[in-house]
Amino acid sequence: MRVRWSMMVTCALALAALTTACGGDEESAADTAAGDADAIDDAADSVESDTFAQQPIIDIEPVVKTCEDAPALDARSFSATIRRGSYGIPQIIGSDVPNVLFGQAYAMAADHVCTMADQFVMVRSERARYFGPGADDANVESDFGWLALGVMDKARCAMSGMSATTREALRAMAAGYNQYLADTGIENLPAECAGADWVFPVTELDEAAFVLAVAERASGQPLLSLMANATPPATTASAGPTSFDPATLALGSRDQKPLASNGWGIGKDRSEKGRGMLFANPHFPWEGSLRLWESQLTVPGELNVHGVTLVGAPAVLIGFNEHMAWTHTVSASQRFNLYVVTLDPSDPTIYLVDGERRRMSRRTGRVAVKQPDGSLTEQERTFYASEYGPMLSVAPLNWNPVFALTYRDANFDNDEVIDQWLGMDAATDFAEWKAAFESQGGIPWVNTMFADDQGNAFYTDATPVPNLSDDALAWYARALAGGETGTAASIAALAAGSFGAFTFDGSRSDHAWVEAAGARDPGLIPFADAPQLLRTDYVMNANDSHWLTHPDAPLEGFSPLYGPERTRRTFRARIQLKELAETGADGFSGEDGKISFEELKGARDNGRALLSEMLRDDVVARCTGVAEVDVDGTTVPIADACAALAAWDGRLRTSSAGAPLWREFLSGLNALNALSSTFPVAFDPDDAVATPSGLVPLPESGPDPVLVALGRAVQDLAAAGFAPDVTLGEAQYTLKGDQRLPIPGGLGMEGAANIVTYSRDTTTLLAKIPRAPVVSSRTGLTEDGYLVNYGTSFVMVVEFTDDGPRAEAVLTYSQSGDPASPHFADQTAIFSADGWRPIRFTDDDIAADPELTTLEVSTD
Repeated sequence: MRVRWSMMVTCALALAALTTACGGDEESAADTAAGDADAIDDAADSVESDTFAQQPIIDIEPVVKTCEDAPALDARSFSATIRRGSYGIPQIIGSDVPNVLFGQAYAMAADHVCTMADQFVMVRSERARYFGPGADDANVESDFGWLALGVMDKARCAMSGMSATTREALRAMAAGYNQYLADTGIENLPAECAGADWVFPVTELDEAAFVLAVAERASGQPLLSLMANATPPATTASAGPTSFDPATLALGSRDQKPLASNGWGIGKDRSEKGRGMLFANPHFPWEGSLRLWESQLTVPGELNVHGVTLVGAPAVLIGFNEHMAWTHTVSASQRFNLYVVTLDPSDPTIYLVDGERRRMSRRTGRVAVKQPDGSLTEQERTFYASEYGPMLSVAPLNWNPVFALTYRDANFDNDEVIDQWLGMDAATDFAEWKAAFESQGGIPWVNTMFADDQGNAFYTDATPVPNLSDDALAWYARALAGGETGTAASIAALAAGSFGAFTFDGSRSDHAWVEAAGARDPGLIPFADAPQLLRTDYVMNANDSHWLTHPDAPLEGFSPLYGPERTRRTFRARIQLKELAETGADGFSGEDGKISFEELKGARDNGRALLSEMLRDDVVARCTGVAEVDVDGTTVPIADACAALAAWDGRLRTSSAGAPLWREFLSGLNALNALSSTFPVAFDPDDAVATPSGLVPLPESGPDPVLVALGRAVQDLAAAGFAPDVTLGEAQYTLKGDQRLPIPGGLGMEGAANIVTYSRDTTTLLAKIPRAPVVSSRTGLTEDGYLVNYGTSFVMVVEFTDDGPRAEAVLTYSQSGDPASPHFADQTAIFSADGWRPIRFTDDDIAADPELTTLEVSTD
């Protein structure tokens, strides 16, 4: 059979939810897609029964094991001092790291206890127990998904082999959370969870499972439903996969945005003060468990680090200490790959590797489901796994009597992540900081940018990437080019074109991962062979692959699983690379070519966007003098719209009149396939910052797509109640309770760096910001405008001076998730006004804070 998949279907599949294949905050799917992908040819190759009949059966080792509880740690008490200053940002002081993490969890719970409680219920697979089955059994599916991934079982097994540092960190975090519950009383918690039966004290095992879930965010977590519903077929003859039905692929949504970010490391050659500088701009959800939370962790003489972590996670993930600063962007690397296994026709739970019959392991999971009357019923499923990892099933590649899909995940057993974080936090120079990558290898799914007080700027993609042999990679390349036959090759081509996943033949041991010295775990690429670049001018990343970290030093020759090389960069990456290269009076870094602290802040608040700089003048020239245009049989006046674009300042500030019109215009060009697919100047890998470029030419006959797109933009804005010259601040907003705040920034489609948009990406069951009916799904325009709940989150600028670090930041959605807190919206108002706040880092600055309060907390 032969099937074609459209990019809309691949985005719905969301199997590689953190890549740019589904658009996200990047350019539209039409910009990033290579087009429709060829599906399976001859997917159901015949398999002779006697291929299997003469072979003994080998029972494989389960990938998710059953373990006893780890030996208990020696009893100890915890205590910490929590000094909260302006905007509710705490400094947590303790006599050692566990005491500080105890205080961190306590202070974090004070701001986000309901979110933390929800996440513990999630990883324990108890959502259906407390909340019922959910709409379309969503809670049941979540519970079975986490059981299939085995996150609690893996945490239990991992704890016996974890470092003492990690064990103590887990115990301290659990103790801090529990102490907050005890001191506050569950009945006195915020309204979302006050008195709830799903809020309860947790153990270090619960915290360990949560941290492992965080590590799986970009590999196992997007596949939960696929593994939870992987069921062997009846052992009857089959022609192969079921026929393709797009409705079966509704596992995701175009409203879901892959996590993204911008990060710059500036070295001594480009910084005004001759030392390092850092620009951190992670783009994350503004609600739910992926919010960032800010603190300073201090162990006198041992640790002093300021920054943010994900709610529920220990340490500082993005931040700075006295000597260095770092940030992250979600990596384009593949942290897992798929395998096609050939099955025994008489038993679809037996597969073949190098002529040997191997029996899949199986586990039974049970979920308690709350009924309307409050009683509990139990549901049960069996989960299967190959030696590579859990089995998967998704149409048209459903598990069938001929073949099945399985996957191997580089983060499946990543229990080094806490040691990695704490090692970075406590480092005193570049060598120590880099050693955390070499010795731990725990960074799960992000690139890293770094700058220090010595003027170094460093980039690495140190994510765990499968180490495939040259022969396996050559087979894969031939499969994509049509030079390999067979089921595995056909599926490899389908998976690559549809959702970017690397797929190999599981019946061949030479397609297994290859062990290499220095890797965190067997089968991964060692840090020494990962993309990395040390410079003294700058490095940057905006979620493209490693290739163009610096245009003068492209990183090439790495495993293709790190991402493509010599390929188009996103508009968002290009505007930032353009700014970094600019000098002169009108350039980003001014006449001297040196970047000052204030200039670096402009990387967020200058409101620049690549497409307006590239195309706006040409568009105005095309529409000037044109009074109206026909749009699908309707005459639309466009003279006022053309005038609005001509008068627009070209920026994405709240005061920018015409910015919403430009956004809708660009989306209309995309809808007409008249933007990136027809750039007059084609992409040139030797000039990747400037190409492709140009406005679609005026056609020789027929309607001008530029004018049609402008007319459609006028219609869409009118449907939302806006005139063509509406300002961005009037149309784009977020809600903090009943307060509507205008928000600056834009979309990846516009080439904005300051990304703000709407996403349904949240793993909590807590209430979401209400959204009006959608007028344009292409841009997220609703009847109330553009609601923002995702994007620029913790944006920070750090400069190292002779007197130590200087830093400013803003946490866009504010520090607390409790609407009753004075710190629920205070920083959102700063961001709304394109402002910043200073970070108080030294003891003197913290002590001088007029809002400083001190709280002593302990388990005694």
